[in-house]
Amino acid sequence: MQNQTLPRKVTLFSQVKRSKGTWTPVIRRTAGGPDEKTTGRGNHRVEGQQQSICLSDCLTHNFKTVSGSCGKMNVVKVAAAFLMLLCLLLLAALIGLGVQYIQDQTSCRRKASQMWMNNVNLTADGQELLRSNSKMKDIIHNLSQKITRLQTDRNKLKANNSELMRDREDFKKQVFENARCSANWTQFGNVCYLYMKSLEKTWNESRDDCVSRGAQLAVISSEDEMTFISAFFSRGWIGLTDVETENVWKWIDGTSPKTKHWRVGQPDNYANEDCAEINEKEWNDLSCSSPNHWICNKKLP
Repeated sequence: MQNQTLPRKVTLFSQVKRSKGTWTPVIRRTAGGPDEKTTGRGNHRVEGQQQSICLSDCLTHNFKTVSGSCGKMNVVKVAAAFLMLLCLLLLAALIGLGVQYIQDQTSCRRKASQMWMNNVNLTADGQELLRSNSKMKDIIHNLSQKITRLQTDRNKLKANNSELMRDREDFKKQVFENARCSANWTQFGNVCYLYMKSLEKTWNESRDDCVSRGAQLAVISSEDEMTFISAFFSRGWIGLTDVETENVWKWIDGTSPKTKHWRVGQPDNYANEDCAEINEKEWNDLSCSSPNHWICNKKLP
C-alpha cells in the first residue's frame, strides 16, 4: 500500500519596498504538488529547498520577514553574535579592571611602606624630642633653683646694705653731734680742716703754725679725703716732703702716701724742690722756702 500525503505548500512572505516607502507582502510557494509522494527522499529535497530559500534571503539582505525555521535561525545567530560580543566586552573590562587592581595594589603597598618608614622616623624623632624636653626641664629646674638662691642672697645683701647705711648715718650723727669742729674749721668725717688762704708762709713756718693750733700740715690718707680737700681748697702747703731722703716722699707723721696725685712730670726737683703743695686738685713739688698758703688738719677726739 502506497503512502499518500496531502500536497505540501510552504508560503513565504516577503515584503517588497516600493518607491514611496511602503511595503507589499509577496507570497512564495515551495516545490511540491498533489502527485508528489512523501517519501523520505522527497522530504529531504523539500527541506533542502526551504533552507536554500531562507539562506538566500538572509544572504541577499533584502530585509524580508520569513516564517518557520528560517526566521528562528536568524534570531539565534544574531543573539549568539550579540552574546559573543558582550562576552568579549566583559572579558576586556575584567582584564582592564584586573590590571588596574594590580597597579592600585602595588601603589598602595608602596605608599603603605613609605608611611610605615615615616612613622618609624617620626617615632624616633618624638622619642628624641621627649629626651630633649626632659633635659630642658632639668636645666630649667636647676636655673630656677639658682635664681631663687641668687634672689635670696640679693635680699640678704640689700638688708645688710641697709643696715650698713643706717650704721653710717648713725655714726655721722654721733660725729657731728658729739664732736664739732671749732669756728673757721671745716669737718670731714672725724677730721677738722683749716685753710689759711689769707696768709702766705714757708713750708716750715706753715708747719709750725699748724702745730700751734693743735694740728698739723694736712695729711691725706684716702681718695675721699683728697676729693674733699680739692673741692674746698685751691692751693696750699700739705704735710708731704722728701727732705730726709731725695725722691722718698713721706708725710710729716712718718707714713708713706697710700695714694698719689702728682701732676704730670712731677715731682721734678727743680731748684731743690723738697716740699709738696696741692695745686688745682694735683700735687706739685716746690721749694720749701717759697711763700704759700697752707692747710692744717686734726682729728677729733
